[in-house]
Amino acid sequence: MRGICQGIVTNLTDFMHPDDLKLRKIKTMIGTGSALTRNPVLQEELRRIYGVDLNIKTGDAANGVALYFVRKGRGPSGYN
Repeated sequence: MRGICQGIVTNLTDFMHPDDLKLRKIKTMIGTGSALTRNPVLQEELRRIYGVDLNIKTGDAANGVALYFVRKGRGPSGYN
């Protein structure tokens, strides 16, 4: 199980490298979705590989995407 979770998080680093968080001085990552909320091993791997605190929110994984765009101050299309 741990190997699968490590693979999932390693794949995520292709999209958002841990150094990107450090450069932006991000200390907490917000996570949503049932795969994350139900899997403490996946949570541990995210914390370990990214080196940040993890704030788990209940709800669908799409909520995390929406929250990202709201905090960025633009709509999902990126054109607002």
